[in-house]
Amino acid sequence: MEEKGQYKKLPFPLPNPSNFLNKSNSHRANTMKKQALSIVIPTYNERGNIEKLIPQVFKSCKGLGAAVEVVIVDDNSPDGTGKLAEEVGKKYNVKVIHRSGKLGLASAVIQGFAESESDIVGAMDADLSHPTQVLPELIRPILKGEAEVVVGSRYIRGGGVEVWPFHRKLISGVATLMARHLTKVKDPMSGIFFLRKSVIDGVNLNAKGYKIGLEVLVKGKYSRVSEVPYVFRNRFVGKSKLTLMEYVHYLRNLIVLTAYKLTHRTPKKVYHARSLSNYYETYNNLDPRIYYDALSTGNKGQSFWHQQKFAEVLNEATDIKPSSVIADIGCGPGVFISKLPKNKLTYAVDVSEQTVKFATELNKKLGKNVKGTAALAEKLPFADNLFDYVFMIEVIEHMPPELEAKALSEVKRVLKPGGQFVMTTPNYRSAWPIIEYFWSRMNPVDYMEQHINRKNPYSVRKSLAASGFKIETVRTFFVVSPFVALVSQSLARKIMALEKAILPGLGLLVLAKAEKT
Repeated sequence: MEEKGQYKKLPFPLPNPSNFLNKSNSHRANTMKKQALSIVIPTYNERGNIEKLIPQVFKSCKGLGAAVEVVIVDDNSPDGTGKLAEEVGKKYNVKVIHRSGKLGLASAVIQGFAESESDIVGAMDADLSHPTQVLPELIRPILKGEAEVVVGSRYIRGGGVEVWPFHRKLISGVATLMARHLTKVKDPMSGIFFLRKSVIDGVNLNAKGYKIGLEVLVKGKYSRVSEVPYVFRNRFVGKSKLTLMEYVHYLRNLIVLTAYKLTHRTPKKVYHARSLSNYYETYNNLDPRIYYDALSTGNKGQSFWHQQKFAEVLNEATDIKPSSVIADIGCGPGVFISKLPKNKLTYAVDVSEQTVKFATELNKKLGKNVKGTAALAEKLPFADNLFDYVFMIEVIEHMPPELEAKALSEVKRVLKPGGQFVMTTPNYRSAWPIIEYFWSRMNPVDYMEQHINRKNPYSVRKSLAASGFKIETVRTFFVVSPFVALVSQSLARKIMALEKAILPGLGLLVLAKAEKT
């Protein structure tokens, strides 16, 4: 007998999609072993960090199968960072380049790249703001030939910052927005990135200040670039070196790079924030607190959106009884589960184990009987005919289209005869694509990259029918009401009622209810 609120870990590991996509893994592993990698770390007064960072780098890169070298480029640090790096380097493969003075981060990275003989080079900060755990995810796509440039990103799903004051968020957001005409990369300001050295062979790099990565993205000779999410940490030891002059350097670099792009023809560069091969890994890296904060403490528009969305879903789920067994697939942080009426048992299901644990613990504190299961929607580890209700709230749009039919088939299998399935998804035959476009350019979460299965009322109905469901409801809601909520939530609710009455097919979200016959 399992205890109430027990967290159940999936008894088998999640499959790695790359195993299905790449059948010559053993050959590639042999190829990877022959490749050399240099990680350039510029330093100035980083004595308190470098002694911890170097061992962490080698520990994180241990399983890559590449010959790893760390290149410390020190600007004659008064605190003795360069000498300490040499001492630590006696235990590891570390090269220390001593420079005559404080010549700047960008030039240090450029010199480190130039003096490295490795096939692959990369850069990261010395202040422990870049977690070394993300290094394998940044390097493997290059080792495997999936990309020539890989950038660590704070601004795609799964990325973020720990704690930043409003002014710093504003400055970072504006700086990123100003560079959008130069590259499709969502975090062109990132200080952690890797590339094949051929990308910059013969390229004149001369950036000033801190942002060398942007110049590589604009001038580099490559065809495929990817972003990998990471969470930026605040400096633990030492002081930030961001000064007014760095802002001046950045504006100067923007002007120079804009002129360069206008006067040089460069090959088409394919951008991937997420590919099928790292589909699951992206969500495993997502901090559930990011979504929880948006649901629970967002602005008035966000609050109205989520609260009314949950209310619409529960309006369709009228038959939930104290004896009902329920599954919330793609549960996120578990906020919807917390709003369910009293029932026998609810399963919190998500691809991410840390998200499942967060949702389970949250609802245990609220007195809910919840069990957590990390699982794929297309491979549910449940017996047939188990659930009275299954919910998938804004999940299917994140799923590769080729997996949709299998996921719906699995939902039908685990439902009892007569069991109900309720789902929501954005309506791409409404104004949603326009909203998605502007949201993705103004906020860290890029829905244009994350939503890879774009649905509408007709296609939702067609998919449910093809899976053998008896369709009871397919409707839409939200037109302008969420935006009115920024001013008045009571007025927004009145407008929402009118929208459903007079604009039944133009809502931003599709809601469907279907029954297993």
